[in-house]
Amino acid sequence: MINYAGDQPIELYNAEPSAQLALLHQEGQFLRANMVRWGWQPPWTMDRAAPINARVERVASNPFFRTIWPHRAIIAIDNWFEWVDESGPKKQPYLIRRKDRAPILCAAIGQYPNAEHEPDEHDSFVFIKADSKGGMVDIHDWQPVTLNP
Repeated sequence: MINYAGDQPIELYNAEPSAQLALLHQEGQFLRANMVRWGWQPPWTMDRAAPINARVERVASNPFFRTIWPHRAIIAIDNWFEWVDESGPKKQPYLIRRKDRAPILCAAIGQYPNAEHEPDEHDSFVFIKADSKGGMVDIHDWQPVTLNP
């Protein structure tokens, strides 16, 4: 493994879009880790909000993601929150994690450093999302695409 993310645990409680997260991607025969900003912001769209996810059924054909589609990656997380509008002025947070509390490996695409691309200000990624299934349906209509170890 080539580790550019550092040796210390990344202790983020409820990471927000634009946070730097450890992105894992293949580089040759190695796995490489880099800290990369969450939210795809290509230089030609600086006047709009950066998307933080892409729908699995449309991402390959969506022109907005064309340049990063070939750049697959994994984000390892231990949980995530879904904020649900319920009665009242505040949203209700729901903590989502595996029963065994093992890491959740989420599919992502992005622009990130590699042997041909030095780190730069436009490096960023999006999670790939899909329709919810199982108990998630009651909380939110989509969820990250997760991978088995």
